[in-house]
Amino acid sequence: MSNRKQRKEQVDTKIKPTPPAERRAVQVDPELLLSNTSLALVTLVNLATLTFISRRGASYTEPLYGNIFSRHLYNEVTLSCLVGGFALGYFSKFKGSSIPYCYSLIGVLLSCTYTPGLLLLSEADTLGPWIAPHVYQAFFVYPICFLVGLTSSSGGRTFAHLLSPSMEMFKSILYLWGVLILINKWGDLFRFDTTCDRTLLLASISTFLSLVLKWGPSNIATAPKKPASLMKKGLLLAGTILAISSIYYTNSYVAQCQRGVSETLHNRPESEWSIVAREENNFGWVSVVEEPKDRNIRVMKAGHSLIGGIYLNTNESIFGSFYFMEAALDLKRPQSGQEKALQIGLGIGVSASSLLQKGVEVDVVEINPTVYQYARNYFQLPTPTQVYLQDGRGFIETAPTGHYDYVLHDVFTGGSVPPSLFTQEALLHIKRILKPDGILALNFVGSPSAPGNLTMAHITHTLKQVFPEILCFTEGEERHTLHNLVYFGSQYPLRWRKNIQEDDPINMRAEMMSQLRYNPRWKVDTTYDSNFVSIITDRSNPLPNLQTTSSWEHWKACLLCRTKHHSYTRAAAHFRRVLLKQASIPTLCCWICSNQGISRAASNRSIEYLWSDSMPVKATPSKRVRDRGTHPCAPSDVSAPMKPVSQTPPPMRTLNKNSA
Repeated sequence: MSNRKQRKEQVDTKIKPTPPAERRAVQVDPELLLSNTSLALVTLVNLATLTFISRRGASYTEPLYGNIFSRHLYNEVTLSCLVGGFALGYFSKFKGSSIPYCYSLIGVLLSCTYTPGLLLLSEADTLGPWIAPHVYQAFFVYPICFLVGLTSSSGGRTFAHLLSPSMEMFKSILYLWGVLILINKWGDLFRFDTTCDRTLLLASISTFLSLVLKWGPSNIATAPKKPASLMKKGLLLAGTILAISSIYYTNSYVAQCQRGVSETLHNRPESEWSIVAREENNFGWVSVVEEPKDRNIRVMKAGHSLIGGIYLNTNESIFGSFYFMEAALDLKRPQSGQEKALQIGLGIGVSASSLLQKGVEVDVVEINPTVYQYARNYFQLPTPTQVYLQDGRGFIETAPTGHYDYVLHDVFTGGSVPPSLFTQEALLHIKRILKPDGILALNFVGSPSAPGNLTMAHITHTLKQVFPEILCFTEGEERHTLHNLVYFGSQYPLRWRKNIQEDDPINMRAEMMSQLRYNPRWKVDTTYDSNFVSIITDRSNPLPNLQTTSSWEHWKACLLCRTKHHSYTRAAAHFRRVLLKQASIPTLCCWICSNQGISRAASNRSIEYLWSDSMPVKATPSKRVRDRGTHPCAPSDVSAPMKPVSQTPPPMRTLNKNSA
């Protein structure tokens, strides 16, 4: 009996199931898992890195290519790299002992973003705006996303086994999904001062974490301590030294990462331009740059675009069309009491300043506080009635009904406009806050000719759904390049007032107002084929896709001006120098020298009435205009009559300092 009992006990022992804890220890290699402390550290650093990349990663290329090209497929590629790294790490059973080397490489990539990264970006410019941003990101942002996904695979596996050993893949994916949700919901918790500060801080954290995970305490280390090979130790130490050296150099000697203006790094003696002020916030870089020698101008640059400029000796706008929006005051409407206007998008405050000088109360809505500060300090903007530093769409949704006589809508920046402010819903809110006979003045940068006129047609069609009466004007007669297209919209027919007090004829504003009123060639045809357009709404908004055409034209204008001012052999070296200054001289030149730039009529002629036989002809340059000097794009013979607009663009040619 005793032998039978012994055999039975042996059989029962063989078929007895393994306890869950023992089964988990048998099935899982300890080197694939992280400790609880290291899991928390890896999750936190990955969350901060991905939040920064998703919010500010595209800002590296935005000053050169604008927000359209910099963000084209950016989110899709970064997400693909993240998921690809996570899948590779999970199915290849990525070991936790390799995580320190991943973070060491992440630290090196982040620390090198502003040193060899900018030089690489200057060379990538020859590839065009569609490819060049991705070439740059392929060396920095995309590998970082892949490495973060690789390290997250170990975190996801550990997270799954902490809950239970069953359904490991599902719970690992749930871990990654939770990280992505935290990025969208609580990403604002990971805020630092500037993009450069954030980059270098994350580089320091990643480098320090690599050392802690490799040689830290046993409860933090990613694997049981084993003697590492000399090569692995050398790689980790070399990565640490390279990251620290690059962080120090970038923080001390790279102009873009300096706070404020450094006379030694930003304003070099050989440069025509000097940076007066610069600041970065959550909306990108804002700079005030001036060229006091030849053109004697000062401009404000926000991201990729110039948002305004003045002549230093006359304080007049270098863009004649910026005076167009205040022409809303010259349109017929009954005047009763104190008039009020709302300016959405301030720029340097050309229109707001003119309206305030005429006694109109002006409320300003500007999303970028630095733009308002610089307009007050460097462009003589008077104190507005009220200032709201917030999003324009949010303001018009909560503003009181029937409060304003005029709404001035000008929100172009970065090579594009915010689509949410051009939808039918946004225009209906503007109509609501206007008085019944109020007037909307809306500026849009586009082209009246194909293929850019499709964007204009959509905006025109949407405007007509809200404001039955509209007019559109642009500066000059050329229709084949980008222009400031200024719309006026109202519920009643738009007619110019009579007996308007004329300003001094040598004043640029008076010249622009005269052209706007009397020159029929500056009026833009707003007819379109309704079969090819649709109403722009919040639910269906084609503007993000349509603006790629105008952004392409804008970038080509910048490229043309770079080749005009610098030969092909010198372009790369000059471009590197400009990049490190964070005040893109090619971008400045593109706006000043393109057809969208300084008003030719205002810079070289006081008034040219070339509209009809019944109007007088005046082509004598005014004294104030002559004092400004020759416009860089003006014909060398100022007194020569204007030639008809050619249907084909002129050939590209190299300019010297004294020719156009």
